[in-house]
Amino acid sequence: MHEAQAKNQLRKIRALIVEDEAPARSRIIRFLKAHNDVEIVGEAATGYEAIALIERTSPNLLVLDIKLPDISGLEVLKSLGDRPHVIFSTAYDSYAIEAFEVEAVDFLLKPYEQRRVDTALERVRAKIQSEQPPLNLEDLLRRIGGGGSSAHRIALHDREHIVLASAGEIFYFIAEGDDVYARLRSRRLAVRRSLRELEQLMEPRRFFRANRSTLVNLDLVREIHPWFGGRFVVRFSQLEPSEQIEVSRRQARLLSEMLS
Repeated sequence: MHEAQAKNQLRKIRALIVEDEAPARSRIIRFLKAHNDVEIVGEAATGYEAIALIERTSPNLLVLDIKLPDISGLEVLKSLGDRPHVIFSTAYDSYAIEAFEVEAVDFLLKPYEQRRVDTALERVRAKIQSEQPPLNLEDLLRRIGGGGSSAHRIALHDREHIVLASAGEIFYFIAEGDDVYARLRSRRLAVRRSLRELEQLMEPRRFFRANRSTLVNLDLVREIHPWFGGRFVVRFSQLEPSEQIEVSRRQARLLSEMLS
């Protein structure tokens, strides 16, 4: 009997809720209490209050709002020595990459929904019972997007920052030597994938292989012009006419078939 009780205690999720808005805090607590294995060990409305409560209650799960009135949820987490598992919550998905970098178990967008809270708890249970590895970036993007293909949101790199771009924002991908770049309206950013990987990842009816080094977003193509040697050039809406991509002779035939 004692062994069974100890085993159950190990599996208990001791949750501390850090959320400055009282209605949102009540809502998430209600959703968590629907699970018999969840015990609410405390509530906090500020970052410093959360740090003090964590030290006192030793939770194994934090449901942590990123935007707090004093310090951010990320600063709360970085101040801790022995970190509990964390489910970040926020009204803004722009914080997703920071959440990934500190190995969040999941990332909830407000307003909270019972279904998403249930899904996040399943992941916490798996982490507690089997030391499941942290959420990877593709999973994170898929969860933020509501379960669709991760290709609808792609991570682009601007020096030390990561920019989440939707597929519809990208005019084309181009390989230059060992590097690959995505062309957006006002800039181009690095992609840490090969062109072949991108071709497999992106929607094939949207992103077309124009030549050996370029994938073109057909949704953003404004004009297609015949070119020398049976080739085409394509020009884009919202980009200067001088910025055009050549379609190889072989791919020009394929493009003609697609358009017809």
